[in-house]
Amino acid sequence: MKKLLFSALASVAFAGSGFASNEVVIEKQDLKTDITNSEFSLEEFAPCQVEFWVYDADGGFLDYVHKLTDTETIGGCYQFAGQLMDDYIAEHPGSTISNVEIIY
Repeated sequence: MKKLLFSALASVAFAGSGFASNEVVIEKQDLKTDITNSEFSLEEFAPCQVEFWVYDADGGFLDYVHKLTDTETIGGCYQFAGQLMDDYIAEHPGSTISNVEIIY
């Protein structure tokens, strides 16, 4: 019985080893990237981004706000965000704002 079990294990191990040696080798190619004519410039992106979620008085989702501005200072960015949120609450009485993210 032990010889039969050993023979069965040896057969499985031998058969499985045939798959391990079937590897494909691809030569490494030298890739070069040339970025001379870019389709965009950093000047097209606004340096200040503000986003937040608005919920109504019952806690239901009302709106997702994502605005951009080209203010040149971090203080101007925070001022823009504050004014934007104040205006939104004035337009939607009883609403709440959460998940505020200011990216500068």
